[in-house]
Amino acid sequence: MRMKKKVFILLVLLVSLVGFSTNAFAANQENYDISIPPFRDAWSHNYLLNNGRLFETRLAASGGQDIAMQISRADTRAALGPTVIVSPSTTRTALWRNNTGINRWVVVRLNSVLWTYVTVRAQGTWFWNHL
Repeated sequence: MRMKKKVFILLVLLVSLVGFSTNAFAANQENYDISIPPFRDAWSHNYLLNNGRLFETRLAASGGQDIAMQISRADTRAALGPTVIVSPSTTRTALWRNNTGINRWVVVRLNSVLWTYVTVRAQGTWFWNHL
């Protein structure tokens, strides 16, 4: 009987450890609220995007305006991916997948789409290290 109890405890510990490692690779998320001045860029915080992982956004509100977003290197602000036009919605929009072979520190460059003459308040959620 004691042997079965020890095996059971060992199995529970093993399952707990496997479950913990899987959660370590789960997507991170953070809400954002960024004011974007007309004809200028705004920048997000720095995020570590692991190799092979996806960076996405869900733009919840922006006063009905579309927002142009682009993933850039955190250190040089050089573009890593294409500019993606994001509209407010309840769905996620993929901004860039890191297929560079290394983990990268990235930022998101945001700007108003052409002919927006007022400051736009963009609110939503970033999702990074997503599969």
